[in-house]
Amino acid sequence: RRHTRYGTVTGVQTCDLPIFKSFADVLAPIFHPLMVKSALRISEPLQWRGGVLSHFPKAKGNPTKCDDNREIVLADVTGKAYHKCRRSRLKPLLEASARETQMGGIARRSTDFGSHYVRTAIELGRISGQSTACLFIDIVSAFYNLARAHVVPIPQGDGCLLSDCILTQNNVGPHLAASAAAATLHTWFAIQASPVLTEYDKGVLPGDPEAD
Repeated sequence: RRHTRYGTVTGVQTCDLPIFKSFADVLAPIFHPLMVKSALRISEPLQWRGGVLSHFPKAKGNPTKCDDNREIVLADVTGKAYHKCRRSRLKPLLEASARETQMGGIARRSTDFGSHYVRTAIELGRISGQSTACLFIDIVSAFYNLARAHVVPIPQGDGCLLSDCILTQNNVGPHLAASAAAATLHTWFAIQASPVLTEYDKGVLPGDPEAD
């Protein structure tokens, strides 16, 4: 918990981040068994699978319009720590299968390198006198339209697991893959000052370590 950055906003939990950081020695023996149990049983608390959905205005546009705002989920701090641990085990396996030109979310290959890559390709085309074209495609609402079954082995209607997904294609162990899949079941979000909880079964919410 001490490695969690200050300034992180909490979700539905009652303990704020400074409490976790200041009393890590006291709270760790309480939450560690819960995390171990969640990992062994491949079932994490429902509170870890959702959070409070908050809206932040984009740099440009009308902040009173939904399309001009970004949605970020304020998730449970303990759940985020658990998801971060699992992400650290998944990330090397997925990075090993990434294309050389894939940028973003990969160590030492941030999106800035993608910009340099494109500019270099254009400049090489200019120097060599060859025509160069770049096709830019913007996936609208990528987080919210993610097809989970293509990433993790989600149970299908017949009770079987969809084995042809990114995790199984990259030889992720069955226990780790099942743990990642379990985190996508019964996901939810709440809106501040509203008593209604919304369950969703498509996409992911930005703000959670694994979703990002």
